[in-house]
Amino acid sequence: MAHVKAFVLASVLVLAYPMVGVIDPPISTPFTGRAEEPMVAGSPAASPRGLEGGYLGTDAPSGEAEGASVGSHTSAVAPWVSSPFSGPASDAPLANFGVIADGIASRSAQPTAEGYSWLIKEGFRSIVSLRRGTGDQSNHVLELGFKNYLWLSIEDETDPTDEQALRFLDFMTDSRNWPVLIHCKVGLGRTGTMAALLRYAVDGWTMEEAIAEARVYRGGVDLIPAQIEWLERWAAKHPPGCHRPASPGTTSAQ
Repeated sequence: MAHVKAFVLASVLVLAYPMVGVIDPPISTPFTGRAEEPMVAGSPAASPRGLEGGYLGTDAPSGEAEGASVGSHTSAVAPWVSSPFSGPASDAPLANFGVIADGIASRSAQPTAEGYSWLIKEGFRSIVSLRRGTGDQSNHVLELGFKNYLWLSIEDETDPTDEQALRFLDFMTDSRNWPVLIHCKVGLGRTGTMAALLRYAVDGWTMEEAIAEARVYRGGVDLIPAQIEWLERWAAKHPPGCHRPASPGTTSAQ
């Protein structure tokens, strides 16, 4: 299987998140697209109808209606093992590609046809789209060979709703969906916000660490104020690691 050397940035200024644009030289680490844990397939569901926030695909749990909320099914139990503090990969055929949890969750800009082909080759099973403008792309994505698809309609340069965040976290922590690619249009704002949410809610990082990683993908520029404020409101209501799967293996940002 192809390997991609991802740049992992371990900045001495991770915790000093108001500082921008000053980071240590990257350290390369291998990326493995396929999940090491065995997949747990559910009973086939009916063809998707493209409901926003719906669980769409061929691995929907048994008895679940098509288009049902992601939060309505029980997650399969498998260890979540996060990757360290990261930055954009050097040679992936997707813009702003980065690894959140090796073999489990990655992030990027909108994939091209070449990018989708590479993702299939690397063993990715699921796609999460955060793009409002494109509408539901479930039929297209599933026809390409992916197993599951989640569409969360979030307008560019805005923050998600709490309901969307919960649907996202439930989908991302269900091992039947792994490996998953998260994308918006450019892979920086909406994707950065949701990746920061994963780092906080699943990996148990501080929100400062999570926002600092998002800044690295944006060339030292912070997420927009509305996105940062939403993340901080989430942190005020939920403790770090609040959505961690059972028996995970996690790392700190450093």
